[in-house]
Amino acid sequence: MDDDEGYLGVDLSGRQPIVRQATPSAGHNSRQLELDKIVAEAVRGLKAVSEGEAETIIGWLIYGKALNDGRKLFPEDDDYNFGKWKQANVYSNLEESFALHPADEAAAMWAAENTDLMYEIIEENPRIKTVRGAHAKHKAIVAAESKEDDEDVETASPETEKELNSLVEELELGTLPQDEAKAKIESAKKSVQSAIDKFNELSDEDKISHFGEPDVIDQWSLDNTLEPDFNPRNAAISVLSSLNRLRVHGGKDSIREHISSALDESSKMKSYEAEALVLLSEVVVEFRDDLEKLYKITPNLNSMN
Repeated sequence: MDDDEGYLGVDLSGRQPIVRQATPSAGHNSRQLELDKIVAEAVRGLKAVSEGEAETIIGWLIYGKALNDGRKLFPEDDDYNFGKWKQANVYSNLEESFALHPADEAAAMWAAENTDLMYEIIEENPRIKTVRGAHAKHKAIVAAESKEDDEDVETASPETEKELNSLVEELELGTLPQDEAKAKIESAKKSVQSAIDKFNELSDEDKISHFGEPDVIDQWSLDNTLEPDFNPRNAAISVLSSLNRLRVHGGKDSIREHISSALDESSKMKSYEAEALVLLSEVVVEFRDDLEKLYKITPNLNSMN
């Protein structure tokens, strides 16, 4: 099913997904029972979607509510295991290959939480017939309101931006004929190019006056800032594991050859990585005697038994 068909909520190819009865998972704890109920509801929703346009919106609402309920049973930051759960328990109940479009799924979850708003958008916009279309319209409204609140946003060409925003919205809603879309895209491209040409004609002083002085980027600070979830223990384990694999591959020669080669191929981070290697060598020298004891002294297995 292509993107347009998923967008409409109807399989225009005439090939609807066949949904089989969800198989309860093993286990009898309360969490598993709740997950089984959620899976059953999700499958019921997809079955309604597969039955045709008349049931499509209701089906997406049922499916969206089931996914929202399932998402609450996983930690907020655990999208990975939530995704695995959907794959193993929900998608697996589609007997034929039927890939749910992410935009349909996101729209269903939004609509289940904002059902009144969804119907209000559909009522106010007769061209919108689907949950996904209502969600796209909602996102466009939110984006427009957010832009109005941002007084610092400067627009070089308001008419061009308005034209582009209108075009994007119509494409998302699926209400623009293909020929008309192509013509509007060409028109927008010409408007953008015209704005670029006019800007390029400005003097450097006028450009700075328009945009302000450029910010100075502290590249060193950027290069030496760790991600928020950095785990030093995991990093150390990774270093030890990689070094050991090089040892198994070819001992000291392999360590020298491949680390030297990797350092030569490094570009932006080479100086930092070289410094890190020097620090590692100093640590090894400092604890060399203790390190050698760990592998040179053969353990007495009899005394251990």
